[in-house]
Amino acid sequence: MTLPVLLIGGSGCVGSRAAAFLRRFHPDLPLVIGGRDLERAQATADELGTATAARVDLDRADLGLDPEQRFGAVVVFPRDAGFNAQRFAQDRRIPFHAITGSLVETAQDLTAYVHGPQASPVVLASHWMAGVPVILAAHHAGEFAAVEEVSLAFVFDPEEEMGPAAGFESLEAVQAANPLPLIRKNGSWVWARTESDRVRTITTADAARHQADGYGSLDVLSLAEATGAVSARVDLLVAASAGSRAGRGPSHEIVIEITGTLHDGVTVTRRFDLSHPDGQSSLTALGTAVAIEHLLGLTGTPAPTAGLHFPETVIDPAHLQKRLGESGTHLT
Repeated sequence: MTLPVLLIGGSGCVGSRAAAFLRRFHPDLPLVIGGRDLERAQATADELGTATAARVDLDRADLGLDPEQRFGAVVVFPRDAGFNAQRFAQDRRIPFHAITGSLVETAQDLTAYVHGPQASPVVLASHWMAGVPVILAAHHAGEFAAVEEVSLAFVFDPEEEMGPAAGFESLEAVQAANPLPLIRKNGSWVWARTESDRVRTITTADAARHQADGYGSLDVLSLAEATGAVSARVDLLVAASAGSRAGRGPSHEIVIEITGTLHDGVTVTRRFDLSHPDGQSSLTALGTAVAIEHLLGLTGTPAPTAGLHFPETVIDPAHLQKRLGESGTHLT
C-alpha cells in the first residue's frame, strides 16, 4: 500500500499545480490536501480524485492531524515559520520537502534539522523554481572540463498569477534580508558592494537588453558548488516577459550561461534559455512534483537516503528534462 503524500498548502497557487502534476504523472498516488481552509482543500481534493482533505494548523506540533494518519511524504508550500511541519516529518521519519525561504532563513531550516532526528530525507528547496535552473546548470556544466563562470538570470513578469510565497512581498522580504547579493568572485564568496557587482546587463530570449539586479537566494551557493565555478552569480529582472511583449500573456524566462573549457580544450560560453508559458508558479510546482517522485522512489532511480539534501543532489536531470518537455517547457 502506498502511503499518501501530505501537501500542506496544496490548494494554493503553487500547491494545487504541484498536486495536478502528481495526479497526471501518477494517477493512483493518494494525496492529502492540507490547509487552514478545509472547504477549499476539499474542493481541490475532489477535483483531483484519489485525494482527501485535512485541516492543518502549522502552529501546532501535531499539525492538528489525526494521530493515526500515516504519510509517505510531507510537503509544505507556505513558509512554516515555526518549523512544525519539518519537525512533524523528522520525528516520524517521513521524507520532507520545503520550497520557501531566503538565503538567510536557510540557517533556521538547518538549525531545525540538526536538532531533530536525522533518519529520513529532508529536502530544502528554497531555490528559484524549487531548484529547476540549478539542476539544469549543473547538468550542462558536466560538458566542461573546468567552469570559469556560471550565472543564472530570472525574468519575473509582474502580470503573472502568483501565490503569496512567490509574490512581490516575498521578493522584497528576500532583498531586505539580503541587502547585498552574495556572489562568488574569483574563487571567493563576497557581498556585492559595488555597482558593477550588484547590477548586470542581461539579454532576454527575444534579444531585449535589461539591467538585472543581483539576487540573494540559495541558488548561488548550489550553483557554485555543483558546478565548481570560479565565479557564480544569480540575477533577477522584474519586467514584462517576452510572452507579454508578444501579446501571448506572461511567461517565465530563465537564462543560464556557462563559460569554461570543454574536454577537448576549447574555451567557450554556452547559453541556455528556459521558458514556460504558464509562468513561475507552474515551474515551481513541476520542480516540486518531480522532487516528490524522487522522494518516493517513483522514477526508477533509488530514493534519497536519510539526511539533508538540496534539489540538485536528489533529482535526476534526465528525468527532470523529460518532465519539462511534457509540460510544454522550452529549453534552447
